[in-house]
Amino acid sequence: MKVAILILFLLSVGCEDFFSLRDVELPSSAGGSAWNELLDPEDVLENFKISIGRRDANMYLCMFENGVEGRYIFDADEQTKQKQPRLMEWGYSQESDFINNLFSYLPFDSMAHIEFQIEMSVIQDKQTEYGLSYFLQANHTISDVPQIASGYATLNLRRSDDDIWKIHYWRDERTNDGIATWSEIKAGF
Repeated sequence: MKVAILILFLLSVGCEDFFSLRDVELPSSAGGSAWNELLDPEDVLENFKISIGRRDANMYLCMFENGVEGRYIFDADEQTKQKQPRLMEWGYSQESDFINNLFSYLPFDSMAHIEFQIEMSVIQDKQTEYGLSYFLQANHTISDVPQIASGYATLNLRRSDDDIWKIHYWRDERTNDGIATWSEIKAGF
């Protein structure tokens, strides 16, 4: 009985209002936000960043046409295509193999990060084109594959009949001879 009285006394002293509701707390933004439905072209870009940071291949691949909606095409930069002819036929399957391999070679404590700067956008009802400067850092463990890439990407997004935006076409361009492009990282995997 003395123990029960002691517990009630401690609860009444330690808690100002034991049964009151606490204030709502916003979720932490650490690790990025959740998946955004692809109902707007900007959602694709945001999910692109989140999927790289989280190393989430499924999230990454959901942003590309996969044959049902259309046929995704990656057009590598010219210099890399000349060195790596296999990049001339790059579609969804190759994109899937690449991103799964890349993420599997990223140690748990290493960085994976992408930054975009929109330099051009043409937004239409069923199609959007972005021109983006990008910077990618992926600290993977493959010694002869670049970990940093920078360049210019042209992304063509299409809206499906169910109002979902997906990447249909991606052209990669070299902007700096001293820095690798995304195409070179893809070629290494």
